[in-house]
Amino acid sequence: MKGRQDEDHNVTRVKRGYVRRRRHKKIVRMASGHQSGRSRVFKQANESVMHALRYAYFHRREKKGDMRRLWNIRINAAARANGLSYSKLIHGLKLAGVDVNRKMLAELGATDPEAFTAIAETAKAQLAAQTRPNRLSTALRRVALPRASLLQPNGTPLVVATVIPA
Repeated sequence: MKGRQDEDHNVTRVKRGYVRRRRHKKIVRMASGHQSGRSRVFKQANESVMHALRYAYFHRREKKGDMRRLWNIRINAAARANGLSYSKLIHGLKLAGVDVNRKMLAELGATDPEAFTAIAETAKAQLAAQTRPNRLSTALRRVALPRASLLQPNGTPLVVATVIPA
């Protein structure tokens, strides 16, 4: 029978009272500033707040990547002012064992160019010490022969015996 409850299965009626009102007020308060019914009607405000909280969560994480991109741009600008590219600067610092994070590098590049120049010089020195030109390729560039003439008729590479000094 529809309106009647069994003797074994009594269900207590829950009257929300002030709990529901406080929850609704909290959500509507969080939606203040949203447009139209989204700031006044609970159902619309609840949807709006749920979306807003989700966007806030994801954008807090996106912000970290945005900041790193900004730092990289600033570091690149300061590095190029010192005659290096961003990637060469970072590679040189890694070789030198300089452990300065990108946030600090960007800050130094913007506010203290002398300190950044000192760091860039350290990276340049490490890059110069690490870089060794390939002797054969250097010799071939000096000879300035066309690529086709570097092969013998049987297809094996031609070995240049004389090296022209620079």
